[in-house]
Amino acid sequence: MGANATNCTGGGGAGGFAEETALVVVLGTAYSVSVGGGGSGAAGNTTTRAGNGNTSRFGAIMTAGGGGGGGAGTNNGGVIGGSGGGGSNGNTGAGTTAISLQGNSGGVGATNNSGGGGGASAVGSAAVASTSGGNGGAGKTSTITGSAYAGGGGGGSLGATSGSGGTGGGGAGRSTAAVGANGTANTGGGGGGGGGGASTAGYNGGSGVVVLRFNAALGPPLLGAGLTYSSTTIGSDRIITITAGTDTVTFS
Repeated sequence: MGANATNCTGGGGAGGFAEETALVVVLGTAYSVSVGGGGSGAAGNTTTRAGNGNTSRFGAIMTAGGGGGGGAGTNNGGVIGGSGGGGSNGNTGAGTTAISLQGNSGGVGATNNSGGGGGASAVGSAAVASTSGGNGGAGKTSTITGSAYAGGGGGGSLGATSGSGGTGGGGAGRSTAAVGANGTANTGGGGGGGGGGASTAGYNGGSGVVVLRFNAALGPPLLGAGLTYSSTTIGSDRIITITAGTDTVTFS
């Protein structure tokens, strides 16, 4: 078989998803901003868990990185995160969400198959013993960018029939017939689960994103050189989408 289903890792949990409808900013104050990187998939030939993603933030608003999928080792269940990682065949326990209302738990693992990672709007699916891996939980959709933006999908898990990634950037798990996928960049999507063979590592989670939308009459803010971003105007609103980096944003 193309993946070692007797030594398999759960799907990665999605990064936390938060949308603030109103925020008062203080002019002249430098607000810390960071875009978290996705967690690393579990290495091949290992029983350890996948890595958690990193926190994204704007000022005091923070979203936790997604929880890593459980490893094949008996002490390595799914990890707590923005959404929890799926349980493995070695430890069926799934991770839970780190911050209330930002995500959901992963799905539990079963014999020879692992659970899907949690998503922003739904828990990851449980594995079916010796049959199929769990699907990643669905993410959420926002219109803050001016069009439909979906993020926070959980990663699917490894199985004889692999789990699919949750809508919103979740990567599919590896199966006996197909490779899996990383979470999509700038969605916080969880990475798909892999097996324990040398060439069957798990997949990485997608990076996060920070989106600021405000009345354009406020004027363009000063963004630090460490941030990668784009800016557009829709009607009376300016929208700044920050896709990478760590620095500050100052409104004046």
